[in-house]
Amino acid sequence: MVFLVLKTLWYVKKSDTVKGGQVALFMGPGYVVTVRQGAPFELESVRHHLEEHPDVLKQGPAAGVHAVCDRVVDLYELVVSDLETDVDMSRIGVQQNDDMRRMSAWAAIFAVITVLAGIYGMNFARMPELRWSFGYPLVLLVMAGLSVALDRMFKKSGWL
Repeated sequence: MVFLVLKTLWYVKKSDTVKGGQVALFMGPGYVVTVRQGAPFELESVRHHLEEHPDVLKQGPAAGVHAVCDRVVDLYELVVSDLETDVDMSRIGVQQNDDMRRMSAWAAIFAVITVLAGIYGMNFARMPELRWSFGYPLVLLVMAGLSVALDRMFKKSGWL
C-alpha cells in the first residue's frame, strides 16, 4: 500500500488570500482511495476523465494517482495566474497614484501663478504697487519664488 498526501491551494479573490487543504491518497493493488480535507477541491472531473479514457485506466491505480496529482498541479497554476493578475493590477494602481500626485503637484504650482496673474489682471485703479517702478518685477519674482519653493517641497515629499 502507498499513502500520499497532496496540499491543495485555491485563491479567494474576495479576501485576496490563498487557502489550502489536502488530499490523502491510498493506493493498493487494484484500487485508489482519496480523502479530501478543505474545499473547494473537486475530483469529479478527474473521475470522469479517467472513465472516458479506459486505455489510461488499464495502466492501473498509478494512473489514478497521476491524474489526481495532475489536477492538483493544474490548480497550483491557476492560483499563480490569479496572483500574477492581482499583482499586476496592484502595480497599475500604484503607478496611477504616482501619476496623480505628479499632476496634482504641477497643478498646485500653476494655481499659485494663475491666482497672482488673475489678481493683477483685474485692472484696479488703487493698487499701490502699480505705480511703483519695481512692482511688476517684484510680482514676477514672487511668482517664480513660490513656484520654486513648491517645486522643492514636492520633490522633497516624493511627489515630483
